[in-house]
Amino acid sequence: MLEAKLRYYQGHEHNRCVLFVGHDRVGADQYDRQGGIWRRQRLADPQTPLAFADIGTIGRLGDLYKLTPLDPFAEA
Repeated sequence: MLEAKLRYYQGHEHNRCVLFVGHDRVGADQYDRQGGIWRRQRLADPQTPLAFADIGTIGRLGDLYKLTPLDPFAEA
């Protein structure tokens, strides 16, 4: 299923990044288009910056989980 979504998003000529965020664990797969080649980067560390070529850094991977049961920065 994710493969079909990935192909769909990669098929749009102006799309340069795809980010699939984990729903059962802290993690994400980031796909960036560099020229005509897509490169995957697997993100797992909550401190990893979320950086996109055309936008810049928008936060950290762990920030995507704020106020969820997976929030890695929540105080116990």
